[in-house]
Amino acid sequence: MSHSQLSEPHAQALAQAQYVQAEAQPQARAAHARFQAQLLANVNTQLVLQKQNLIGEINIKCSAAMELTTAARRQKQGSPEKQVLEKVAAFLTESALYTQLLEF
Repeated sequence: MSHSQLSEPHAQALAQAQYVQAEAQPQARAAHARFQAQLLANVNTQLVLQKQNLIGEINIKCSAAMELTTAARRQKQGSPEKQVLEKVAAFLTESALYTQLLEF
């Protein structure tokens, strides 16, 4: 059925529906574009937060590893004070034994 075969009220209703549809399409496209932009922004925000969390975790793990390495190095080397005390204790022990030997 063509427009010419429709009754006047039907033709007006069809014309009005086509007009409303033509008006609504750009608004729907704009709303869809806004929705996509918001969705993309949310995804980007989530990715940035995940990246920051990963960087934070890596930094914490690196710091902990560096602290363990530093502590292990200190433990191997021993503190200078501890080394001096050990040498003095060894020397005093040897001196005491030598003194006892001389007295014998």
